[in-house]
Amino acid sequence: GEEVVSIPDVRGEDADEAAGLLESLGFVVETINEPSNNVSAGLVIRTEPVTEAPSGSTVTLVVSSGPSDLVVVPYVYGEDVEDAVGILEEAGLNVNQVTPLSCERILQFSPDFDCDEFPDGGVVTSTLAWEYEVPSGSPIDITWYDDDL
Repeated sequence: GEEVVSIPDVRGEDADEAAGLLESLGFVVETINEPSNNVSAGLVIRTEPVTEAPSGSTVTLVVSSGPSDLVVVPYVYGEDVEDAVGILEEAGLNVNQVTPLSCERILQFSPDFDCDEFPDGGVVTSTLAWEYEVPSGSPIDITWYDDDL
């Protein structure tokens, strides 16, 4: 049968040094990059497989490309507008326009909107899709329901 070789733990090592070590053990090394907020750019996050593989087989080095510059747009539909602005800014977004809308205006684009049930001051829409990844610092505009309009 094939000789099974242990894969050394190279997490946190320089990617080039780790690749050299694995190649010296008879592995074919493939490198892929992955963002990491915990592992510095250029260092190994993990190997795939982790512990052992047949001699001559491919070991993938997963290498940090540095911190992710993407943030997830928080779902703030229905949240109080002031709370929502804080949540969006804390997530790394740049809140620009914050526009109040009347029930009549909201019903023009959302005919099923329930003005009696929806909280006054609650966020209705945003220019970015909820729970999607966008670049950190992206501008976002939100609208909110104002039953005094």
